[in-house]
Amino acid sequence: MSSGGFKKLILFVVPFLSFFVFAIVASFLEEDDIKINSYHADIYLNEFGDMRVIETWDMHYDGDYNVRFRDIGFDKYPDNYPLVSSDTNVASLDEDAVAIKVSKNGTDVTNQVYIGYSYENDRDELGEYITCDPFSLTCESLFTDFILAGGMNGDIVFEYDYTILGAMTSYPDSSELNWKLFDYMEADIEEVVVTINIPANTYDVDDFYLFFHGREDVMINKISNTQFTLSLDHLSQDAFLEFRLLTPKTLFNQIPLTNWVSDSKMTLEHLLQYEDDLSDYYQTGTNVRSILHTNMYTLGFIVIFLGVIAYVLYDKEYPKTVQNKYLSDLPSDDTPAEIGYLIRMKKTDDVDLTATVLDLVRRGYIAVDTYGHTNASDFTLERVTSKSTIDLLPHEKTVMTWFFDHIGHGNSVSTDQIQSYGKQGINEANLFQSDARAFVKSVKESVNTKDFFDSYKYNPGKKVMLGLSLIPILYGVVTTILGIHYQIDFTLPFIMSFVLAIVYIVYITGIKRRSKHGHELYQKWMSFKAYLEDFDGLKQFSIPSVDTWHHHLVYATTFKIADKVMDQLKVNLPKSDKEGSSYHSMYSGYHYLYYGFNRSYRMGRESTNKTISAHRSSSSGGGGSSGGGGGGGRSR
Repeated sequence: MSSGGFKKLILFVVPFLSFFVFAIVASFLEEDDIKINSYHADIYLNEFGDMRVIETWDMHYDGDYNVRFRDIGFDKYPDNYPLVSSDTNVASLDEDAVAIKVSKNGTDVTNQVYIGYSYENDRDELGEYITCDPFSLTCESLFTDFILAGGMNGDIVFEYDYTILGAMTSYPDSSELNWKLFDYMEADIEEVVVTINIPANTYDVDDFYLFFHGREDVMINKISNTQFTLSLDHLSQDAFLEFRLLTPKTLFNQIPLTNWVSDSKMTLEHLLQYEDDLSDYYQTGTNVRSILHTNMYTLGFIVIFLGVIAYVLYDKEYPKTVQNKYLSDLPSDDTPAEIGYLIRMKKTDDVDLTATVLDLVRRGYIAVDTYGHTNASDFTLERVTSKSTIDLLPHEKTVMTWFFDHIGHGNSVSTDQIQSYGKQGINEANLFQSDARAFVKSVKESVNTKDFFDSYKYNPGKKVMLGLSLIPILYGVVTTILGIHYQIDFTLPFIMSFVLAIVYIVYITGIKRRSKHGHELYQKWMSFKAYLEDFDGLKQFSIPSVDTWHHHLVYATTFKIADKVMDQLKVNLPKSDKEGSSYHSMYSGYHYLYYGFNRSYRMGRESTNKTISAHRSSSSGGGGSSGGGGGGGRSR
């Protein structure tokens, strides 16, 4: 396996492995600035069907927080309620029976905290009316402001005492409390305990039914015929806390008639069957969530396996065929820009432009004139009009048009004109960029006529590999559908599936491999580069003629080793005879042209970019559940 091919495979696999590691480790490293250690709620029901709730929130704040809202919803029929409803069966918050107590780091600070209520039209610390978020006519918000108590940094305990009037509903043969204490919070809750107390009675404990909605791992304990508990560990912040208690009808014989629903579909039998179905639904959701999270890792390894197959079949370079470490002769007559496109895997570099200009000078299409220039690195390039350009390749013709017709407006162009062209105005700057893009495009056009690379477009095998990207995409679609249907958290497998799909598609569509001919040619050119780059290679062959060196240095420019080669020439060329003088003249001329053109082109590109950026700046002008209740907690 070549080093280049191995790097491509690594670049494909690493994002997946990184995501796996992130998904596994993130839960252990995640640090939240709000923590809810526990939520305890003591519920007391009276014979009128009213519900008093005393709830305690044990929290810890690390950030710069000062206020908290406790939104209390009391709508008995949320959107899409699946059972029979009644317009008269409503609940309300007893505005005369609300109490709040708060402590900070073990000290009661209630007297230092501003407390406001939405139903009294109080305002928050920003001067806005206190409301639930989102606003609802069946929700009231309790507000606490700790600014005078030094903020909420540290251990904070909130105690809310409130009463919901008409919370219970009477059916033909049973009474019900179907309630959601909240459906959102600032953070995950590590421990939840809900205790339900009902009036004294003579019924057997088995005459009562208690169900929890949304989770199947909740511990339900019927302590007696007057007290029941629900307890669970780790409730995520976007989950709801909801339960249904079914009791004998006569136990709550004082429930107002407005809270009666006398419908034959709402018998105890129907309600128990509904809860069985709901239990199956939540259990299935739990199983689906487990399957989705487990199989996303399997999906990852499948996609990696497909990527490895694609690499072996279509991306791994062909075996090495050229054994010579050094080649002293040019392996082919391809131009420097074409060889640069070959060795850089379909990419063109600025040095390819420089090499093309130097090659056109060497071949007599362009002449260099230093007359009239005071700066040692300045000169004028002149088009040799006596030389026909009909045989030039597309990228070579583009260079001639770019510098002589567009920048020089004739048959000559100076280094000063090149470096200052983009300063003239936005039209000139845009034309400079357009010509630069045209050069890149025309190099590709020149190479496309040669068998340098495998064709992706017409390879059915690669199309099949690309089509297999539907596997993670379909997994993501199915994950989304199941997640919405079963109301489960599908964020991680959803993200995982589409990350896999995107990276896989990018990899497959980005596969580029030299053809067998192209790979063999690439090896030969690398041997030629080694000959130029390593002076030990030069020692094994006779020193080339001056004309040959002119040709070699053009390719040294494309290889980005011109500096090194010229330094070696400067030290090792003959110094005494006529030939030595010719060599040194060649060295000086090349050095002069190489650095002069590079400097002027670089400055020209920079001035072009500045002009376009300035123009753009001036143009822009600057700058689901079934229970009643709901609500939750918000801090800022």
